[in-house]
Amino acid sequence: MIISLMIALMAITERSDEYFKHLFNPINNFNIRFRSFNVHFQYDNSPIEYINSPIEYDNSLIEYINK
Repeated sequence: MIISLMIALMAITERSDEYFKHLFNPINNFNIRFRSFNVHFQYDNSPIEYINSPIEYDNSLIEYINK
């Protein structure tokens, strides 16, 4: 019983670490704000240009927000 609770607690904290790592990572937050700014404030008719480099996320809250 105690061992299973410890394993569950470890799984929860590991998942939380993934969330917090991305939530409080200033580089990832800046990239998301910058892309949102480009999308919402492109008022002229010029096409929005994106860099075609893949952005890698693990299963984090930010990946959920971007869907």
